[in-house]
Amino acid sequence: MELGLRPDAESSEDLGGVHAGPSYGTNRRDVFSLVPSERLWLRAAAFGLDLICLAGGPLLVATVLVFLVVLFAAEPPVGLPKVFRAAQLLFVTLFLLRDSRGASPGKLLLGLSVVRPGGGRVRPLDSVLRNLPLLVPGLNLLEAVAVVQRPDSRRLGDRLAGTTVGES
Repeated sequence: MELGLRPDAESSEDLGGVHAGPSYGTNRRDVFSLVPSERLWLRAAAFGLDLICLAGGPLLVATVLVFLVVLFAAEPPVGLPKVFRAAQLLFVTLFLLRDSRGASPGKLLLGLSVVRPGGGRVRPLDSVLRNLPLLVPGLNLLEAVAVVQRPDSRRLGDRLAGTTVGES
């Protein structure tokens, strides 16, 4: 089974016995290239990692806090639901701004990045425009289909923000 991974160098002797990784000692912006279609699973994996990192943390902490308060308090405080709502708001904010530094946590782990045309830096507004369609039920499924079917693998969020995802 082929995963679409980059082939390694034939041997480390070709490189003088040093590590053969394509990103060692290079600036991320200098080696940017589009994600080939056989490696689009990286984008899906990065999205999954982002959901675990961004939703898992705040919502898990809020759930544990609410559970402990309900468990030990004789009468739960009136503002208890606000704790959970605050965690949800934190998740939405983190999700919308996840690419504002050029890559989300999942993309960083998997060697992907988001850039503007000409290699420009991604702004917070670009990140919000890019990720907002993913929060709309139904539209998020169409986004996944667009990544697979479009030749440039750009989804609606990428086209709205004028960004592209590629390997860094």
